[in-house]
Amino acid sequence: IGAGHQVTALYEVVPVGVAGPETPVGLKYQKPTSTPPAKSTVVASPEMLTVKLRYKQPDGQVSTELSQPLTDGDQSWEKSGNDFRFTSGVALWGMLLRNSQYAGSGDSALASRLIFESAGSDTQGHRAELADLIRKWSARR
Repeated sequence: IGAGHQVTALYEVVPVGVAGPETPVGLKYQKPTSTPPAKSTVVASPEMLTVKLRYKQPDGQVSTELSQPLTDGDQSWEKSGNDFRFTSGVALWGMLLRNSQYAGSGDSALASRLIFESAGSDTQGHRAELADLIRKWSARR
């Protein structure tokens, strides 16, 4: 990520008791048990995840790590910001374009609504460009 840039990362949270991928090594919120294959137990914590970022100064040789735990603010979807809704719509479009099983009950109408209604500030025109691409794609179907 360059200076002055921003990035959005979406994470899939797999609730306890739901089948998911194998537990990776070095997890902060789960501890492996001793019975193979490695199963895990949940560690009580208000944290949902920890974001870790490494960076180097432009003329630097050594990177520095930043680490920030995130908690669930217990907010409703209706209170989420435009950026989060927009990003959710973009992610859903990507899943729909790939015919992903993870799109769940999401459809193109929902993805379009999320994107169009949450465009917010678009100083460089990227969101408008995406909306135009979606309109063109939808018209061809």
